[in-house]
Amino acid sequence: MSKRALTIGLFFAAAGIACAAGATTTAPNSTEPESSTVTVRYHKDELATSRGVQSLYSAIDRAARDVCDDTGDFALRSAFAPCEQSAIAGAVEQVDNAKLTDMYNRHYPSKRLTEAVSLRLQPTITVVAG
Repeated sequence: MSKRALTIGLFFAAAGIACAAGATTTAPNSTEPESSTVTVRYHKDELATSRGVQSLYSAIDRAARDVCDDTGDFALRSAFAPCEQSAIAGAVEQVDNAKLTDMYNRHYPSKRLTEAVSLRLQPTITVVAG
């Protein structure tokens, strides 16, 4: 076998390995929908107070980080932010409470709840009153 044929063969073998390795890697901001769902439980009485609304919003925010597999790495924050915002919007919409909606709109003034819910393509949070 000639040296040139061997070099070409090794090149294609390396390229094949590189393609196979790349095919198994998923980026954090992948457009493929995740199948994750996180359940947040709360009592309707909690929504009567600002503290209760804040507590539920914080629980939804934590659930969004879980459902979007947020690693907490600051450098990757922009990759997880759209997923988290979308998941929070869906959860806030489920609760359908004016105070909670106002809190969401304060956190995301550039993308009000109605806009965010219409564009939701990300994992969901199930919010259950108990």
